[in-house]
Amino acid sequence: MKKSGLIIILLLAVGCASRNVKNVSTEFAEYSDSQKEYNTENINGESTTEAPRGGAAKSAQSAQAEYRKGHFDLAEAHMNKAIKAQPSKSEYYHNLGLIYLAKNEQRQAIQAFRKGLQLSPEDVALASQLGAIYVKEKDYSKAELALEAAAKKGSKDVAVLNNYAIALTANKKIDEAEKFYEKCLNENPSSHDIMLNYSIFLIDHKQKYKQGLDLLNRLKFVGVQPEARNIINVLENRAKAGLK
Repeated sequence: MKKSGLIIILLLAVGCASRNVKNVSTEFAEYSDSQKEYNTENINGESTTEAPRGGAAKSAQSAQAEYRKGHFDLAEAHMNKAIKAQPSKSEYYHNLGLIYLAKNEQRQAIQAFRKGLQLSPEDVALASQLGAIYVKEKDYSKAELALEAAAKKGSKDVAVLNNYAIALTANKKIDEAEKFYEKCLNENPSSHDIMLNYSIFLIDHKQKYKQGLDLLNRLKFVGVQPEARNIINVLENRAKAGLK
């Protein structure tokens, strides 16, 4: 599961400012063995070549095609058929979760992502999806647990990094959140989202008004997204008032 690009912006009130909560990719996970033969061993330890489970792969591909067309009920039916044929593939549960999200069936999406994580506990994409949902629901304890592995495994996805930092802050782990924001900014110096969220953190949680203003000025220099302008104005006023 390599892709995690598309992000959706939501605004959650924090004082008079807001934070950007990010969803990770809405693209289907890649199937590592759906189109290929793969090696296995027989009972005597001899190497053999086994054909992939064609029925499951075909159903999974049909699910992807219907999902892209917006035919989510059909996509769900095909995906469940793939899972029934090959229930051990965590990718299938990831993709089923995406279908449920597209249908606004969040409880079912959570169940699908959690099942995938049971099968593949180190799967960053599944953890990222689950963590994003928990952050939006303000269930920050669960969000931190889900996102910790992804963040500490060196994820470069700004959505994952932002959501993890938000969870740390909400869970009162202020010093840890500050170190993480600084690390994220060093690694992503041109990220609008990290600059904005970090400036909110500095002004609202650390009362480091000068540092927050400097970061906002840096953000404005590289270019401000239209939806962030009002937030930036509020933050600037709060920081300037704090400096008086």
